[in-house]
This record gives sequence, C-alpha cells and structure tokens, in this order.
Amino acid sequence: MMLRTLACALALAALAAPGAAETKKPTGPGAATQKASPVLKQAPGVPVIQNQTTTANPKAATVGKAKLQINPSVLRKLQPAEAEPEVDRVDAAYGEFKSAKTAMVGAKRRLRSQVRQCSERSYSAADQSAAGCESTDTVAECSEKLLRRCSAGSHVRYVRTRRALVQKAVALRNTVDNVTSIYVP
Repeated sequence: MMLRTLACALALAALAAPGAAETKKPTGPGAATQKASPVLKQAPGVPVIQNQTTTANPKAATVGKAKLQINPSVLRKLQPAEAEPEVDRVDAAYGEFKSAKTAMVGAKRRLRSQVRQCSERSYSAADQSAAGCESTDTVAECSEKLLRRCSAGSHVRYVRTRRALVQKAVALRNTVDNVTSIYVP
C-alpha cells in the first residue's frame, strides 16, 4: 500500500514538472475533429504507471437499456411472510402486559384518591378502636392504622394489579427471549 502511494505521488510530481506532458497530434482520417491527447514523458527513476482497463460484463451491459422485471424468487426472499407466529406471540404478550399496566394505573389512581379522602376525614374513638389503635400507640402509629383500614379495599386492589403487572412483564420478557433465541446462534 505504501509503495502504491509513493508511486502515485511520484507520478503526480512528474506531471507537475515543466515540459512533462507533450501534446500528440492526431493523424489519419477525421484527425481534424479529434482532440489532442497528452503523452507523458517518463521521469528518471519513476516506474511507468499504465491505465488499467476493465472488460465489461456482457449481462451488465444490458442493465439500464431495457425494462427490467424483478425476479420472483428474489421478491420472495425479501418480502416478509404473511403470518409470523413469533411476532404474533410477542404482540399477544405485549397486549396482556399493556392491559395489566392500564389496570394498575387505574388502581393506583383510585388508591391515591381514597388515601386523600381518608386523610381529610375525622375519626371517632370507635373508629380508632376498630382500626386497632391502643392507648400505648403514638399518634403516627394510630394514624397509619386508621389510614390502612380506611383504604384497605383500594390498597388490596392496587397490590393485586401491581402483582399481575409484574407477572405479565415476566411473561413478556420470557416470550421475547424465546422468540429471539430462535435467531441467535
């Protein structure tokens, strides 16, 4: 690679030298219409670099000159299949996950609303004893017991939907892992 670069640099230097290129006058029929082509003198110590010509592929010569139809076998290779069971399984698992997430978000919203309502409410001595408050409990401990009792239904629904969401997320991950393991060597 380095020798090729050096040879190119030397050839360019020879071109830049004064008097390195002469113009060859065309001769023969039609000489008046032909342009003069430069002929390079070989500089001393510089290897001769000749232009390399490539022969064209006969099949490639027809490309672009006539209409071309796509080969049906190539089309089948590049076109996705009508039914892809792996993608359908991932879509189904994602749909279940999305449904569980929507349910959890709703349960969380209801729990927050319930907690806000419970915190704004006043509790009687009967409510405190029903919640399990004892005379030895601090105000913070009794408040927590009252809040848990007041929002118990909403809290249970939230925990249940959150657990379902985690299960659906694990199922989605397993489905994706199973599908992608088909393609990974």
